[in-house]
Amino acid sequence: MAADLRWGDVRGGTMPGGRELWRRVRGTFSFRGRACRRQYLEMLLWSWVIVLAAMLPADLLRGKSGPLFGPGDSVPLTVLSAAGVILIIPVLIALLATAVRRLHDQDSGAHGLFLLFLPVVGGMALFCWLMFSGNPGENAYGPDPRYRPRVPGADQP
Repeated sequence: MAADLRWGDVRGGTMPGGRELWRRVRGTFSFRGRACRRQYLEMLLWSWVIVLAAMLPADLLRGKSGPLFGPGDSVPLTVLSAAGVILIIPVLIALLATAVRRLHDQDSGAHGLFLLFLPVVGGMALFCWLMFSGNPGENAYGPDPRYRPRVPGADQP
């Protein structure tokens, strides 16, 4: 029963236990399997929130737009900026992993990420590509993430 839980599932109003939560976090950084549009959009939203939360304090302290590390910056400001940059790295890896899993849902490989090398147009094209519906049923990358098999007796308490 715990093996088919996805992000956003709440069964019986309880949160998943420590092992289940760790499995979900570890799955966020996995490049294997498939991801539905909802998982990709959630990851995209959370990555923007985390990046803004990481970089906003340094920008507010700096009080101006300019280089991330500049001459005359105080030590706390430099530490805050460095912490923000360090925090962005795992967020970027998780976002790329979710994009790869989203491409897998459409039965495509990770080669679609090469669109990111095209300035401006590539990111928009990749986003549009990732919003197309995935292949129904199982494909070479795994089972359909939208399909959850019914567990007999799961509806009864």
